[in-house]
Amino acid sequence: MDGASLDEDIRYVSGPLDGLALEVALWCRYCAESEALDDPRGEALRAAARRARQTPAAFLALTEVFGTLGQNERFAHAFARQVEAVWAGDVRSVLRRALDGDAV
Repeated sequence: MDGASLDEDIRYVSGPLDGLALEVALWCRYCAESEALDDPRGEALRAAARRARQTPAAFLALTEVFGTLGQNERFAHAFARQVEAVWAGDVRSVLRRALDGDAV
């Protein structure tokens, strides 16, 4: 499934998008911190992920990865909240809160 398809699919989701946004935020942090990204787009992913710490939309702007998903306001806002939480401190506590059903 590509980002464009996902964007089309989440338009039909009436509930929160925090779980999906958290997953992408965790991948964003991994891309920013990992020196060994085994992906042909590794450098672009790393650079965008590092920029996303200050400007979350930078990661979602990788249209070759996310298609139009970054243009979905609900997802972009959920992602921005999750990226902030993931970068703010302990990833384990963020995951624990998510598993306990506590929204960020």
